[in-house]
Amino acid sequence: MKVGDLVWGREHEEFPNGDLQDDIGIVIEVIDHIEVPPVVKVLWSSGAIDKEWTDELEIFRRLK
Repeated sequence: MKVGDLVWGREHEEFPNGDLQDDIGIVIEVIDHIEVPPVVKVLWSSGAIDKEWTDELEIFRRLK
């Protein structure tokens, strides 16, 4: 996972009402790439910023 990747939680609901849910976020920082799994900081569409384990996230769209 890299800075700029769009992610969502593994428990997301994909397009339940034709729209994306609020659990889409963008990786803004890779905090620790040595730990397994790594930790990233995510800016969620709600405006919240949280630290998340990468194994709890799924890449929605990767930054090229």
